[in-house]
Amino acid sequence: MIPSSGACPLAVILPVFNEARALPAVLEEWMPVLERVAGNFLLLAIDDGSTDATPTLLAEAAQRWPDRIRVVSHVNETPGQAPRHFGGSGSRPDRLEKNKSGEDADPPEMQKSRGSLRGMEPTRINRGHGQSCLAGYRLAAESGAEWVFQIDSDGQCDPAFFEHVWELRKSADVVYGVRVRREDGWKRVLASALLRLLVRIRCGVWCADPNSPYRLMRSTALSKAITEIPPDFFLANVALAALLRRRNVLHASTPIRFRARIGGEPSVPLRSFGQRALELWKQLGSLRVRND
Repeated sequence: MIPSSGACPLAVILPVFNEARALPAVLEEWMPVLERVAGNFLLLAIDDGSTDATPTLLAEAAQRWPDRIRVVSHVNETPGQAPRHFGGSGSRPDRLEKNKSGEDADPPEMQKSRGSLRGMEPTRINRGHGQSCLAGYRLAAESGAEWVFQIDSDGQCDPAFFEHVWELRKSADVVYGVRVRREDGWKRVLASALLRLLVRIRCGVWCADPNSPYRLMRSTALSKAITEIPPDFFLANVALAALLRRRNVLHASTPIRFRARIGGEPSVPLRSFGQRALELWKQLGSLRVRND
């Protein structure tokens, strides 16, 4: 059980969009591993406007693990606004920490967001995988979590490698699971190789797997970098990897197996990879990557 006071050491960010097929299996295999390895953690499930049974499944998961899962939904918001939250236990919005009197207290952005939503009919909004991750990262930093771990909800992220990633945090500020064994097809392998090359040429830094959805980051390093990522940056995790590489933070990595998808659709379909690569090239060029 999460302590009634103090921050949770680990916040897990799980972006979700129409993953009704995969979500139950993902939670079933990840929750016990996180409990065994990390002990005290909070999973923030970022529902990016799902239109299938995902919202129902997330609500059920929050009821099953009320002290471990919080559901965050993108509704009636513009880029940069705080997303709407729905709690684990009960029907009231999510609360991440306690105030000095011991009562529930929300970060100011969450209070402002709920105030602006009063009397409005909720409309689900899809902002994309990258911006969903950024929303989760901001909330994790606000919650006071020391570490932030991001995984995807499509079943490709294997929890068998988490224990080693968690161990590596003792000597690093950022730990990546590098997808050296991929079971999602050679085209994805090629796309990742081209992405590495693009980041190397455009940003002047080397990232072994800049878009890996298997990354553990110290919150203090993360919170500084995300302020430099524009709200319209599509592959925000790529921008984050480049920014962190240029900062004075210690990096570590470990090879992982990346499984085939259970369900859902990839955030960047192969048919639109060329268009997205061109967009990323332009966005990386305007990204403020600096040493500080």
